[in-house]
Amino acid sequence: MPYLLVFFTFVLGLFTSLVQIPSISRLAVSIGILDEVDERKIHTGSIPRLGGIALFFSVLLATLLFGSMERDLRAYLAGGIIIFLTGLSDDLQALSPRQKFFGELVAATVAIVLGGQSLHSLGNLLGFGELSLGIFSLPFTVIALVGVINAVNLIDGLDGLAGGVTAIAAFGFLVLAGLYGNYNLMYITAALFGATLGFLKFNTHPAKIFMGDSGSLFLGYTLGFCAINLAVEGVGTVSPVIPLLVLALPIVDTIVVMAGRGRRGVRFFAPDTSHLHHRLLTLGISHRMVVAVLYVISYGFALAAIIFRMASDYLLFYGLLAILALGYVSLRILESIHAKRGALGILSLKLPHLKLYHNPGLRKIHTWLLRSAKYLLVAVFILTTFIPPVLKGEIGIIALFLLLFLGVMLRIRDDLYNRLPHFAIYFNGAFVIYLMQNYTSHVKLLGAPLLTVSDLVFGLLLLVVLLLAAIRANPSAVISTPLEYLIIFLVISVPLLPEPFRQQHDLLMVAGKSMILFVALKLVLKTRAPRNRKIILAALVSLLVIALRNLFSI
Repeated sequence: MPYLLVFFTFVLGLFTSLVQIPSISRLAVSIGILDEVDERKIHTGSIPRLGGIALFFSVLLATLLFGSMERDLRAYLAGGIIIFLTGLSDDLQALSPRQKFFGELVAATVAIVLGGQSLHSLGNLLGFGELSLGIFSLPFTVIALVGVINAVNLIDGLDGLAGGVTAIAAFGFLVLAGLYGNYNLMYITAALFGATLGFLKFNTHPAKIFMGDSGSLFLGYTLGFCAINLAVEGVGTVSPVIPLLVLALPIVDTIVVMAGRGRRGVRFFAPDTSHLHHRLLTLGISHRMVVAVLYVISYGFALAAIIFRMASDYLLFYGLLAILALGYVSLRILESIHAKRGALGILSLKLPHLKLYHNPGLRKIHTWLLRSAKYLLVAVFILTTFIPPVLKGEIGIIALFLLLFLGVMLRIRDDLYNRLPHFAIYFNGAFVIYLMQNYTSHVKLLGAPLLTVSDLVFGLLLLVVLLLAAIRANPSAVISTPLEYLIIFLVISVPLLPEPFRQQHDLLMVAGKSMILFVALKLVLKTRAPRNRKIILAALVSLLVIALRNLFSI
């Protein structure tokens, strides 16, 4: 049941975020809360910057509905309201750095004191014995939380960067909370993960909305609270270095930037272009690729935190220092080469397209493959209508929820190539794949096992996808936005989930088929969208049948 509730929490956070943002964007435009262009900004034009409202209320709603109102959750919500109002005040009427810092300090103190979340030790960080904080326990914990708040706030410099790094960290904390049985933290991180994924649909380059300080401060606060919650003494305690690993990118970037400003004799919070993302841009790397590279780095740190969670504190810490030193030296070498030879253009290269539309034979094959992929996708959804009732009400409620999700996404924009319906179809597809993979071992279709039929369909779909990708000869045909990189990272993280849970639910096969589904949908729905209504109709019908069958035993 906890895992089912965690799923509900994630979907509700995702759903409410997606639904709120268009209205909030229009509100921001109408009242003039826009991010204007200046010499430090990467974007062009005025962009609404109240996206943090959607992030806050999505996490708040999902957490209130599914979380257990124990001391730690009450403390999190109390501090979260304060930090959100601080950020919102800064978005509406710019606060001075001192006023904003005071709001951060109050929020952090309230959360730590009410929740009793003080760190009493840093563990055996240096290898010479435990480093006890003693009387500095409370102030150190508060300062640490304020530090994470500002780290996430300061990394919010490119479209999708802060949201994506937060989503990766939230997923890492979600896995760690599951491994250590910290259920309230699972609800918080699942809600945060869903809300940020929904926000990223509008925030990847070129962004249609920014989160503003109301969003970045709240995301930083939530990640900092989760890090401290995992590391305090009690159930589900991890080494203090593990949360540090998960949040290494924003924390280290902030420390390096602050140190540089200190050496130059400028204010710590004075804006400049010394952040890692600015330095990568100067090397000639494209905006989207810089974000993707930083996603990979964040993902690597989160992966290391999960895999090496049982290692000694000092081994983790020294390993982190070694990786950071190697990264810093590599960056300086690249900057030196750039200074001598000009823009490197690293990671900005594109593979050439085949002359698809200049080759009639190849064009016919491409059209036939697209049509085949479309009908195989329809078959994936239609096969799920043969799934017998399972778990009764729970599955029925999830199916109804996802049916509503897809319906609302279609109503927001009646455009079959709009990304919102596609986003919804993908998640609905992953859900029906899960049901097919886990609850049809005894079901037959025309004398053949239904699961075998499903495997055959996915095998053919994989073959068609590979042929389509080869013909197009361009990775951007499959992955074109940082959000899509992020989804792929998360799918391939399935082996990191708790082994009993992973094996019990056959999640490796679910992840593999979901990846095939994701790529196939991207290739098919991108082309001649008005002719692909059958896929959306099949998804709606399959969800409706699953809902009715499980709610009313039809």
